[in-house]
Amino acid sequence: MNGKLNGLKIHDSAFKFMIDLDPQGLLDRFGIPYTFKEFLATENVLKIDSRYSMDCLILTEEGIIINLEFQSSYPNKAKQEVLRVYASLTTVKYDEDVFTYVLTIHPVKNEEKCNKLRSNIYHRVFQKSSLNLDGKELLNSINNKIKNNGHLTNKDKQDLILIPYSTRDVKECAGLIKQGMITTNKIKTDSKQEEIEKGQMKYLLMRLCERLVKDNEKCKEIKELAKMGNPIFDEWKQEGLEEGLEEGREEGIEQAIRKLATKLEKLGIDKEMLKKALELTEEQTNTN
Repeated sequence: MNGKLNGLKIHDSAFKFMIDLDPQGLLDRFGIPYTFKEFLATENVLKIDSRYSMDCLILTEEGIIINLEFQSSYPNKAKQEVLRVYASLTTVKYDEDVFTYVLTIHPVKNEEKCNKLRSNIYHRVFQKSSLNLDGKELLNSINNKIKNNGHLTNKDKQDLILIPYSTRDVKECAGLIKQGMITTNKIKTDSKQEEIEKGQMKYLLMRLCERLVKDNEKCKEIKELAKMGNPIFDEWKQEGLEEGLEEGREEGIEQAIRKLATKLEKLGIDKEMLKKALELTEEQTNTN
């Protein structure tokens, strides 16, 4: 390990949980200057590739449509092209301007320059980084609320999942996840729905530890904390195991495709022919 976080598909689960809890809260937290009106069905926009799907479409009170994408890093060229096509198709379908906001755990050194390079007059792309958040400050604020018997808002619950994304340092991330799990255990629930949300939060924090920290001892400690005072958690734990197995299968298929492409290329088969025959992406054809 080089001390940096390497997240996988857990991003999708975490993002969907957060956006469902409080869409306006997520827009505000990342400094996206629009007002949430309603979700738009992504199914209404043609999927151009079965390997991709739109994360979230939001119609704002200002009449702008926002395509939110939650990524571990900024999309490569192939993915950027997919985002441009999504924007074009969305404009045709809904007849509104489309802005794409890519939320990442990578820092943005020069946001204005970065956004200018990745946008054009037809499609504006913005990058927002969770590293701009102060995880310790957010955690202290939530703990103070709980200590004073204050009611946690959906935005507070959202922040508990965002907190681990506020750092790329593995040790610091592990500490934040542990404290986040302890804090989650303190949340009082008054309904089955709140109990389910609590179970979801514990499941996500556990998976974040597995995927971001990747330290068996620390993950074991997090799992033990997750078992405390929440019977719904077992249901989410089982779903997490099943999701983890599925991710493992997909990663295995990806590795097999790369190895096969490498062997065939060494035999003299042209890269373009490989790409067509195996339906490879640009990234997969870069076998060296």
